[in-house]
Amino acid sequence: MKYSKWEITGYDRKEAAKWFRGGTSPLSALFLVSRGIKDSEVLESLIDNSVSSLEDPFLLNGMSAAVDRISAAIEKGEKIGVFGDYDVDGITATCLLTRYFRSKGAPCINYIPERIEDGYGLQKKGIEALRRDGAELIVSVDCGITAHEAANYARDSGLDLIITDHHVVGDRLPPAVAVVNPKRTDQTYPNRYLSGVGVAFKLACALEGADRTEEMLETYGDFVAAGTISDVMPLIGENRILVRHGLEMLRRGGHVGFEKLGQRAGVDMRTLGTYGMSFGLAPRINAAGRLGKTALAKDLLMTDDAQEANWLASQLCELNYERQRVEGEMMAQAEDMMKSYPDNAPIVLAGEKWHQGVAGVVASRIMERYSRPTVIITIQDGIAHGSCRSSGSFSIYDALKACEDTMISFGGHKFAAGIVLKEEDVPRLRSALTEYYRTVYSGDEEEQTVLSIDFEVVKPEIITLENIDALKEFEPFGNGNPAPRMCIMGAGVDMITAMGHGKHTKLWAVKNGCVFECLMFNSVPEQLGVKAGDVVDLAFEPKISEFRGRRSIQLQLADICLHGEGVIEQRRTE
Repeated sequence: MKYSKWEITGYDRKEAAKWFRGGTSPLSALFLVSRGIKDSEVLESLIDNSVSSLEDPFLLNGMSAAVDRISAAIEKGEKIGVFGDYDVDGITATCLLTRYFRSKGAPCINYIPERIEDGYGLQKKGIEALRRDGAELIVSVDCGITAHEAANYARDSGLDLIITDHHVVGDRLPPAVAVVNPKRTDQTYPNRYLSGVGVAFKLACALEGADRTEEMLETYGDFVAAGTISDVMPLIGENRILVRHGLEMLRRGGHVGFEKLGQRAGVDMRTLGTYGMSFGLAPRINAAGRLGKTALAKDLLMTDDAQEANWLASQLCELNYERQRVEGEMMAQAEDMMKSYPDNAPIVLAGEKWHQGVAGVVASRIMERYSRPTVIITIQDGIAHGSCRSSGSFSIYDALKACEDTMISFGGHKFAAGIVLKEEDVPRLRSALTEYYRTVYSGDEEEQTVLSIDFEVVKPEIITLENIDALKEFEPFGNGNPAPRMCIMGAGVDMITAMGHGKHTKLWAVKNGCVFECLMFNSVPEQLGVKAGDVVDLAFEPKISEFRGRRSIQLQLADICLHGEGVIEQRRTE
């Protein structure tokens, strides 16, 4: 994505000097001050890693009732059915509770719907399948909070239902023995942003007892970290502690399924972080759900056999290659359509042979490339299914709400939504969204795409391996705690070349005698608008590359522009 403006927070020199004099490394000092952290008490709260700081699971409304019913089921030997979702969060939550219930001697089965055949959420079909297989109690994970029809069906079928979820609650709760959701309107639990697997973990901890929390984290922390990172939950407070411990567990050697998947994906598990999970492991697990083979991912996280895990991991990697191929074909066709697509309009593209499972990925990529709300629609048998994406201040949900008479159904939130409509209504939807968009952005005005930057590195010599290593104290980075982003102004481009089969760009930049290797992913050299010999401004995250025992610095570029041509807004002077 090309940004229309860089917004640099900056730092106060005196405050940064205090941290530096106290022994903090230069990059860390600038990072802390740019994030508004000025005293050690706030810093200690930020980097708290203690398991004792985790919240009491019984603070979640509905937890006591859930524990009582499940405990009774375990004691009586009732068969428990776990109903999950087909993404990483749902799969890890399903496997976590299934493994836990079985560890307590309870007969336990599970069910995850297929994205294309079944659609999303708790449904009658899955409940009936679990009932048919002997389940007397069903526990949903990562779904169910708005599934009133399915909950009524479970009740009428004589099944007890416990709903655990983390999605937005509707006007009323579904009928169930217990509903555990940190977003309940009557909820006082301090962390509203638990993932689906985070809620499932809290349920297991409540069943096990408060004195066993650390042991539970050592057993299931890798599952919790995978789901929380993949579902882009804020990595602050309790979530940060859960993810940090889970990543440490994975680096030491977590569940064999993650280990074998990392090996097959070429991910160095010894240094695994949020980036490796988000772009290495998670896409391969998600590929199973996207292409209708969720069982492969579920089986990977349920097996304890290394040979079976290795085979399943290889299958998931092959499936991910297929997902990439399908996605690439759709992207090429979408890009061809964009050649004649009007400006100053949201993007609504439709294809009859497009794959519904990867429509959301393509929508995100098109949105990022053209900086406009995007809807990618797949059509089959006269029915159109669309995946919608937006960013910034534009709410795709509000836009769809204004156009709801063109659709059969829709749902989602500000930045992502799904729609169903008749094929013949696609042009009406396109026109209605365009009209709405142009009322929000009058004339030729379009929303600016702003890149947030922590600070400018005036002295590039402070970008050293040691100082980059020191930033790891503030990990894990992600939503709510973004990785430190910096910029260098007025660097010279020494050389520029394509890499990664022509999909990415590598360049070498020089400033004050310091030479840096820079990588720009998903952009070819021609798209950057710079060439060797140019003087440029760089926005980046500093990384350490490890290859064959050699460690080197790489600047992972977020944006690059000719020096002085970007629109810079410095919010706080040095």
